[in-house]
Amino acid sequence: AVEYATQYSDEYPVGVFWFGADEDIDAQLTILSDQAKWVSPLSDHKTKLDVALNRIRSQSDCLIIFDNVEEFQRIRPYLPHVIATPHLLLTTQREIPGVPSILLDFLDPTDSRSLLIREAGAAPSAEDEEVVAEILERLDGLPLALEMAGVFIARLNYDWKAYLALLKELPRRTLKESSL
Repeated sequence: AVEYATQYSDEYPVGVFWFGADEDIDAQLTILSDQAKWVSPLSDHKTKLDVALNRIRSQSDCLIIFDNVEEFQRIRPYLPHVIATPHLLLTTQREIPGVPSILLDFLDPTDSRSLLIREAGAAPSAEDEEVVAEILERLDGLPLALEMAGVFIARLNYDWKAYLALLKELPRRTLKESSL
């Protein structure tokens, strides 16, 4: 989803809207309403939510991503009206009946290494090769984990050894903060 949204964002003149389906979507819509300046910052919460929900449900020429959908019924109120023609992209670990799916496999070792290094923005030195191999083993070909690890290294200027130490000590924190 991240790769698609990045690569094709120019195809969506109205924009790309990303919602964590496992989080409070109403709160995300309210924040979006403020950030997009769709209403006055002094407007009440209900107005911000109503305006954002109406815009999202009536837009065409945009991409709406619902990330980590656990139950389809949870996002149903946020889906577009029939007259709107946005592109929808849902990510989920479950099959949703009636929704076309594309199953993603784990990456092989070569592609895993390439993704991690590309996102980190730096190839490892010869002495770091063992460390990178252990990071790859721990992330086990999971594309999102590899991408997030690389971004974490790049944005927070961690070297390979420091990142591995943090990954061993606090794996959930290491991956979660990479989206900063």
